[in-house]
Amino acid sequence: MAEPFILLINPWIYDFAAYDLWVKPLGLLYIASVIKKNGFGVHLIDCLDPYHPKMVNTAGGAKLTRKETGRGHFYQEQVEKPAPLKGIINRQYKRYGITPAVIEQELALIPKPDVICVSSMMTYWYPGVFEVIRLVKTHHPEVPVILGGIYATLCNEHAKKLSKADIVISAQGECKALRIISYLTGKHIDFTPDLTQLDTLPYPAYELLSSRKALPILTARGCPFKCTYCASSQLTPQFIRRNPSRVVDEVEYFVIREGTTDFAFYDDAFLYNSEEHAVPILKEIINRKLKVRFHFPNGLHIRYITHAIAELMVQAGCKTIRRPH
Repeated sequence: MAEPFILLINPWIYDFAAYDLWVKPLGLLYIASVIKKNGFGVHLIDCLDPYHPKMVNTAGGAKLTRKETGRGHFYQEQVEKPAPLKGIINRQYKRYGITPAVIEQELALIPKPDVICVSSMMTYWYPGVFEVIRLVKTHHPEVPVILGGIYATLCNEHAKKLSKADIVISAQGECKALRIISYLTGKHIDFTPDLTQLDTLPYPAYELLSSRKALPILTARGCPFKCTYCASSQLTPQFIRRNPSRVVDEVEYFVIREGTTDFAFYDDAFLYNSEEHAVPILKEIINRKLKVRFHFPNGLHIRYITHAIAELMVQAGCKTIRRPH
């Protein structure tokens, strides 16, 4: 008997503007690694994939501008504005990502899934989430859809009421999704990570991505600060860090195995208490002579960047810093 097959989907962005600063569906990729470790079959459709083979081989693909470091433009197509925005904002509203036709082709080629998991990012990007769920429900109306991610957490009632997902989960999804998938498929779970010990998680399932030249990496979850304008503490209430040596092990693993040249740190507070965390990571990267480039798209706390820290970052290969504001 074939193992249950799980389809994971990272939805489109619907917005007036979007640019790929190392955007990868890291949450879905962690879920993929956990369910794969439990023996499930897994397939990922990344609607934001700039390297999707069916897009790269089109005329539109030839026009897509990408940087060597892994950032660049998404595919894009103008779509109709939501009714509340008409007549208010005089700008083109677009769908960013691969075309619906490509997704439908991919759905036709893969086995019928037993469960579909859809992620979500910014709350105001929910139209892309809704459209993906509508599309997969058209193809597989009887297959349960689980929705998680940032929008599903911060706008939980909105998602339950309007998304058409069968199940909506919030906050960190690895264990929740695993339990629900086990229940829906009847498959026993042998492995469950301890999310208070992040190094119990297997590495993200980056093998599901079209390109692994540039990858995200997470050295901690949550943030020690509780800024009123930031949702980090609602998404991950605890601030939990990984072992610095294990972080560098992961970097080295993908450098050797996949030839990865660029890593984007997704941390919210990488330099906080830097002597205990950032400094050991940077020094170990230097000691192992890893020839990589590092980027910080989430921003760094400028007040923690000393002359010594700046020198270490340069020596380790840091190339991009975004200043939060």
